Amino acid sequence: MEQEMSPLAQIRYRITLEQYLDFNRSIAEQNFKKQRRKSVLMGGVEMVVGALFLVSLLALEPQKQQQMPYFSLYLVLGFILILLGVYSVAFYKVIFPRQLVKSATKQYQKSEYLRGEIFVAFYEDHLFEESGTYSDSVNWDKTEGFRETPTMLQVMLSGTRCILIPKKQIAGQVNDLRELFLSVAQKYDLNYQKASV
Repeated sequence: MEQEMSPLAQIRYRITLEQYLDFNRSIAEQNFKKQRRKSVLMGGVEMVVGALFLVSLLALEPQKQQQMPYFSLYLVLGFILILLGVYSVAFYKVIFPRQLVKSATKQYQKSEYLRGEIFVAFYEDHLFEESGTYSDSVNWDKTEGFRETPTMLQVMLSGTRCILIPKKQIAGQVNDLRELFLSVAQKYDLNYQKASV
């Protein structure tokens, strides 16, 4: 019985702010890839339509411009359309990454779990994690699988929660843990995803 309770592997590590930001960026990249493409495409269309609209208005003879009711309003609408296009194109390239860093940094600073030393023990049928005053035990069949990126191993728990394991922090154990996770994934029919980001 004692032997059955011995962990298959155990690790202690810390997550740095930069590693936590990398994790958030990789999740955002995966989740918002399609939306980003759509946003850039729509933004491009808005800019082209706005520019064509302005050019056609400004190409009118001054006399026709004066006779046209609400000419100034149409000019403003053309500029607004171009600005909306610029915003759509820039959102996922400039605005969203800044918001993500700000939000993730705030979350990291407030979390005792993320800033503390994390201990995880892996058993035949479950895992146990502990950091600061937090501890939990999760059966493998209650997890959603595993995700591996170039810099991290991740145990996907229920909902949006996951255990982040930076490879840098456990350099000598990465291959052993990968093998363990692959065998658990096979045994419990869990997903093991390799991500390039």
